[in-house]
Amino acid sequence: MLCLVATLAVAAEEGMEMTCVSSDGKGNCIVGKMPDGTDLVLVGSGLKVGEKMVCHHRENMIHCVPVPPKKEDRALSEHRTRSGRVLPTLGHHPTGLQG
Repeated sequence: MLCLVATLAVAAEEGMEMTCVSSDGKGNCIVGKMPDGTDLVLVGSGLKVGEKMVCHHRENMIHCVPVPPKKEDRALSEHRTRSGRVLPTLGHHPTGLQG
């Protein structure tokens, strides 16, 4: 029990990354796997099984949101044309060849 209390304290302050392992069948995650392998009942609106999420303890519940994109993912999304096409980033070729 003490371990769970310590885990919830960390989740409340900085957020804890978990993986969704069960959904309610309506597109919401209801069980997440903690880094130590323990399953935890939670609320993850719009999260699917297998998705990574960051969870916080709030209002006597564990609320989760998708893990924010990594820096390189954000950089790639900034290189879109007005039509929505993604431009290759410097040093990367769409076929995987270095250019």
